[in-house]
Amino acid sequence: MWTLQFIITATAAGKPVFVDCSGSMYEGSWRRGRASGRGKFSWTSGATYEGDFAGGYMHGHGTYIGEFGDTFAGLWASNLRHGRGTQAYANGDVYDGHWREGLQDGHGRYIWRQGHEYIRTWKAGDMHGCGTVIWADGDRYDGAWEDAKPKGQGTFRWADGGMYIGTWCRKMAGERVMDKLVERMIWCFSPEDL
Repeated sequence: MWTLQFIITATAAGKPVFVDCSGSMYEGSWRRGRASGRGKFSWTSGATYEGDFAGGYMHGHGTYIGEFGDTFAGLWASNLRHGRGTQAYANGDVYDGHWREGLQDGHGRYIWRQGHEYIRTWKAGDMHGCGTVIWADGDRYDGAWEDAKPKGQGTFRWADGGMYIGTWCRKMAGERVMDKLVERMIWCFSPEDL
């Protein structure tokens, strides 16, 4: 929360410019000594937020540009991403969808820079519920997710035409269909994947 402590100067439009003790700067509308309405906050790190403020918080629609080039354009509530928005990460990944209290939550689409894509539901920042992952090589998984891992009923389709239909959890038993041949399979994850 940013509150008016002292005014350095004013813009040509007569709006105050505030610089805090760290050197970060706010330029925009004020109400009762707090940033409210439209404004721009610039951190000394180089990060900026331009958009709506309420009661000293980033609140409403706004765009954040991070010091390393990551960006978020969308809705905010009390300084947290909250509602619909698009996050473009500095590494090239992009998430477009719903947020809750700063985390991906609800329907969304995540595209990794390598071309992999996850579409559907998120919970508290993790892939959760029903969803689809499409890998850049053409492999595809449709099914249940829990804590960012396949868990429950799902179908994995390999780009070569093979397919696994079954339940996913620690060990998986099911059938892979490839060129009309049925193979019986047991799947085991490494301990890190459990």
